[in-house]
Amino acid sequence: MSLIDESYTFVKSQFELASSKKELMYHNWDHTEFVYNSAMRITNNSAVNEQEKEWIAIAALFHDIGYLGGAINHEERSAQAVDDYLTKRDYPRVGIDRIKELIMVTNLTKEPEDLAQKIMKDADLAHLGDENYMSIYKNLKEEMAKMNAHIQSDEEWNRSCCKFLRAHKYYTDFAKTHLRPQKMENIQKLEDQLKTDEPTTNNIQDKEVELPTENSEKTSEDPAEKTKKKKKKKNSDIPEKGIETMFRVSLRNHLNLSRLADNKANTLISVNAIIISIVLSALFPKLDTNPFLIYPCIILLVFTIATVIISILSTIPQTSHGLLSKEKIANKEGNILFFGNFHKMPLDDFEWGIQELMQDKDYLYRSLSRDLYFLGIVLHRKYKLLRISYIVFVAGLFVSISAFIYSIQYASTAVL
Repeated sequence: MSLIDESYTFVKSQFELASSKKELMYHNWDHTEFVYNSAMRITNNSAVNEQEKEWIAIAALFHDIGYLGGAINHEERSAQAVDDYLTKRDYPRVGIDRIKELIMVTNLTKEPEDLAQKIMKDADLAHLGDENYMSIYKNLKEEMAKMNAHIQSDEEWNRSCCKFLRAHKYYTDFAKTHLRPQKMENIQKLEDQLKTDEPTTNNIQDKEVELPTENSEKTSEDPAEKTKKKKKKKNSDIPEKGIETMFRVSLRNHLNLSRLADNKANTLISVNAIIISIVLSALFPKLDTNPFLIYPCIILLVFTIATVIISILSTIPQTSHGLLSKEKIANKEGNILFFGNFHKMPLDDFEWGIQELMQDKDYLYRSLSRDLYFLGIVLHRKYKLLRISYIVFVAGLFVSISAFIYSIQYASTAVL
């Protein structure tokens, strides 16, 4: 029997024999087995070697065994349990320390630093992207109630879970592709429940709720402190909504200005096209009998054609290479919101990039800022060329009319 199989049997027996197993509605053997299977699934689809696979498997099996002694500091107890277990089997110290690191990273406050830790982090919270999440999160609430943790109403619990899911992000490519879509559906289900409960509750938006954490305890809070938190929550919502409104209004205004510039360019093109057709159809046939009109007609044609060319240049669309790399997206560079940057990207890379964008609010706002900036550059070019075309058009009219008047007067003087 392999060490992984031995660990599997040992941890399962510990959960089954534990006197506290009735209280563990969530952090039980079923959850451990689910995390283990999720870790193996993600590992098999990630670039890790056999040694790392063994470390991840053992860490996944032991990561919550410390819950048998209580929720507080359970990661430390789990790490110590695997240390004792592997030391008795003369397992290399470097491996034991690595497995303990993988267990400790399951703490909600820890950020993963390498691929193995990312796999462990995603496996521990894989249930967020599971189709049975709606029943799983209720088990966590019941467990917290039995362990004398802070008890919330159903509406408060749904709201805190929804907030937790929105703040959470997956780290591995496999989890982003296969778990995140279902997680978004679970968020929608929670939001639908909140909408259903809304008529029966008062001042829902003013409620302050806690994030569901594994180490939650029953606490009492001063009413004045709660009021401060409520005010802080209200005020913290305003800037984000204001930022979204700013981007929405700014982008809409820029698009309207771009549309206005195109309309003005089309007007100039149409007017000058009419002038050219009149000159060619009405004036040119009379040049044989009125040679003094040749130069005014040529001047008029030159200016009108120049106006048309410059107006067309202002409306010519510009796109970039269309192949934004995954490295640039991972480094929070480039703007995947503009079609000119992604029209040659593979669909999988594009969907991955969009998921990265949606999970990082700062990157999202930075992309919107870039979109606004480059849209402004395009607008500047449009209006610059449009201004030149109007100047050429007006100057052409003035010079042409002056030439016509001079030619007619010159012809009249010559006849006399």
